[in-house]
Amino acid sequence: MKSNKIISYTPRAVDKKHQATMSASYILDQPIEIKLLYLSLHQMYEVDRDNCLMSTSDWILELAKAMTDPDYKEKFKKEYREYRKEVEA
Repeated sequence: MKSNKIISYTPRAVDKKHQATMSASYILDQPIEIKLLYLSLHQMYEVDRDNCLMSTSDWILELAKAMTDPDYKEKFKKEYREYRKEVEA
């Protein structure tokens, strides 16, 4: 059984190409639900377009909301569907 340990490293100490490879291989090893949520978050916050305006503090706040709001995932999925409709329009 795989452990769900948190991978920790200092991004400044790792070049972007290596950092992306580490992230990709880590994500590929995750259950399908995590992969789908990862891809949705990646698109929604335009990380794939290098257009994410969220700061580290913003991400921490979102993580805190996700950890404490039992409806967070469903709210995110609804917001993501609306985002995709806008992008595809």
